[in-house]
Amino acid sequence: MTFSFDDLPRPQPDEIQNISWSVFRNLRSCPKQVAFSNDDQLKRFGQSVYSLIGNLAHDFRESAGDRFPLGKIDAEQLWDEVAENEVRNAITRSFAGSPPPEPSSWPNYSQTRQRSIDLAVVEPSDRDATFDSGTPVKVEFEKWIAPRCIPVVARLDLLITTDDVAKIGELKAGKRDEEHVDQVLFYSAVLEAESGNWPSRLWIEYMSDKSKIPVRLDKEKASMLLSDALEARQEFNADSKSGEPVAADPSPSNCKYCPYKPICSAYHLSGIVAESRYDESVVVVIKTKGNSTSSVVDVVAGDRFKTDHVMIYPPELDEFLEVGSTYAVGNTIGSDGEVIELKWNSLVWHLT
Repeated sequence: MTFSFDDLPRPQPDEIQNISWSVFRNLRSCPKQVAFSNDDQLKRFGQSVYSLIGNLAHDFRESAGDRFPLGKIDAEQLWDEVAENEVRNAITRSFAGSPPPEPSSWPNYSQTRQRSIDLAVVEPSDRDATFDSGTPVKVEFEKWIAPRCIPVVARLDLLITTDDVAKIGELKAGKRDEEHVDQVLFYSAVLEAESGNWPSRLWIEYMSDKSKIPVRLDKEKASMLLSDALEARQEFNADSKSGEPVAADPSPSNCKYCPYKPICSAYHLSGIVAESRYDESVVVVIKTKGNSTSSVVDVVAGDRFKTDHVMIYPPELDEFLEVGSTYAVGNTIGSDGEVIELKWNSLVWHLT
């Protein structure tokens, strides 16, 4: 069988209803990734231990928000319950139905756990002493805001308000990134669009080392980011309606964490090489099937040499794979020899 890049799917995305920071960020880097994720037939849940710890921190704060402040024991118990639920969700989202690594091995797990619990038990007056004494303080975790006047939505990690003052905190479980400043400024503009008032204070807290980074409120830049997001949404929706191919911008940084590399012709034609053998993308044809956990495959495109390989996978995938069929596979482990291994967060698309 001869493989052609025309065999790779072309996304037919739905329109973006309300644009968020994450969608805007992806539109700035590569619109085609957004197109794939907005196509229900091609959409997949890209997962990693980094996304799991981030999801866990978000879900814990959301659960803790309605009961804030919590006692320390209650907060610890709630964290463990949410962690167990995150593992269950990861299994459900996993294409192979396989469990992820134990939460204790996730990056910055212990630091993120401890800091999240600390935030859930601290009294508002202790958390932010800059409010006048005796002023009623409202603390909201994972606060969704959606101005009626514009198609945008934002989820604020931490919003602290009095009657006329608002402060926004962004909590990060991962590494520092200059883009986080733009994210907080974007949130400030969305808050202003909803309430008519700019926040008085912005900061980013990195839970791995408890560092708090103040962010200067640049109203002009914040307004520009919001305007750019709305314009990007309009352009994307216009392209979606026209049926024209959505632009791709393959690069090592844009493609590194994109779950759609295996089905993206722009990636395969770019010559970009996976930085790690633990994150390879390949297109394979099943030649013969062995037992319920392995097949011999031809690699016809991607990050491996185009020779016969043994592909090892969780048994839950066996019924999905057919001899003679072509599959795009991502998040695989490639050995120095001729073995390709699918893991708990590998993604699979049946092409032909």
